[in-house]
Amino acid sequence: KWAEGSDGKVTWSIGKATLDLTDAAWNYDENTNFVYDGNAHIVEIVNVTLPSDVSIRYSNNTQTNASDNYLAVAELVYNSNNYNLVGTLPDSLTWKIAKADLAVQWGDALDREYTGDVSPLPLAKVVTPKGDHIDFEIVNKFEGQFKNVGTYNFTVGGFIDSEENGANFLYCAAPRKE
Repeated sequence: KWAEGSDGKVTWSIGKATLDLTDAAWNYDENTNFVYDGNAHIVEIVNVTLPSDVSIRYSNNTQTNASDNYLAVAELVYNSNNYNLVGTLPDSLTWKIAKADLAVQWGDALDREYTGDVSPLPLAKVVTPKGDHIDFEIVNKFEGQFKNVGTYNFTVGGFIDSEENGANFLYCAAPRKE
């Protein structure tokens, strides 16, 4: 019941909510070990619960190819009229995806016994972490045929650092299969 002379008006207000960012952090640190595998790798902000009308806008936080120098940025998207912030989002993040190791797998025995016949070049196979095959060729550094007793050195050709293979894979020598 309203008192005599009351006009029936009520005043009320909605105060700002508090948005606590003190524990916000990137899900990446110096111990994170992303290695190229053909799949996307993602860095993002963790340890913060956001209301439905607040989000984080990212740039450069999802990458697939190997690189030592990605720069991810996170921006809080919110209405400052509705929230008081406690803490801040972490600064931008420099992150990397390491090259995957590629090892040549020799397909046949390299140590052979003299027969008097010409010995064929050894076979080499390279398989990427995605299961793709990369075409390589065996390059010999000697003129002539492999027939006589001796030691012969081979290199694997076709691996060029400036191409996609070189951008995502680190070539390393593998033990020969015998």
